[in-house]
Amino acid sequence: MAFLLKMVPLLLLLLPLSSEASIKSKPDLSHLKTVVCELLDKTNMTVGEFKMKCKPLMTEKEFKLKEIDKKISRMKKQTRKLQRKIKANKDLLKTNKRIYKSNMAATNRTKHEGLAADLHEEDPASQTSTRRLLHREDRK
Repeated sequence: MAFLLKMVPLLLLLLPLSSEASIKSKPDLSHLKTVVCELLDKTNMTVGEFKMKCKPLMTEKEFKLKEIDKKISRMKKQTRKLQRKIKANKDLLKTNKRIYKSNMAATNRTKHEGLAADLHEEDPASQTSTRRLLHREDRK
């Protein structure tokens, strides 16, 4: 069967041309049809199977396009993966900032409480100086 399929291009070359044989004229297709029908009968193949066997798998252009499509799909997949990582890092950064702010607020409160307690121990009568000192600490 494979031998017969290899013979098809040779059969096309051996086809007789019509009576008006010129460079632009096409070969007589009725003879080709009979040869192909006989070939199909001998091989027990359908016309679709015959076309698939005779058709080249892929042209060079199609192959290059397929390779480019593969590269594009790989790049898209990699981009989605990186975007997920970026989003996760942004979320982590937000939570870290929130934790940092709450920790700083807690340390500032303890500083104020400690500073106020120290000032009251030194001079319990001057609460205005304590307030001024606390405001200075806030500005820093």
